[in-house]
Amino acid sequence: MSFTSISYQSLGLRDAIDQELDRIARLHQLELQTRGIGARFRELIDRISVSGKVVVLIDEYDAPIINYLGTDTAKSIENRDVLREMYTVLKDADAAIELVFLTGVSKFSKTGISLLRAPAPHVSRSRRPGKIRT
Repeated sequence: MSFTSISYQSLGLRDAIDQELDRIARLHQLELQTRGIGARFRELIDRISVSGKVVVLIDEYDAPIINYLGTDTAKSIENRDVLREMYTVLKDADAAIELVFLTGVSKFSKTGISLLRAPAPHVSRSRRPGKIRT
């Protein structure tokens, strides 16, 4: 998912994410049954992972927040909350996920999520944490 290619500024973030989740589901011949961004994202991950663990790539994960800072603080906060609803799914879906890769506009944002980095190669797979705070 790339936040530079979905129309969150014209549609609103929630509707743009819903539209993108539906598009990704159609690519996998799926139709999502659940409601709510977090539930739909989790359903998508779970259903795609039936054929193997998934890789989640989210490009410019913080753009919907950063693009409104200084101009519309209320929208920035609203978008932060929407993104938090979506991103918190990643921790609980760990068993279905091989890798999560997030790219960002800024070095940091106050979304309440941790950036991920690859664990050291010498750490056994069973001891690797799902998220590492940087």
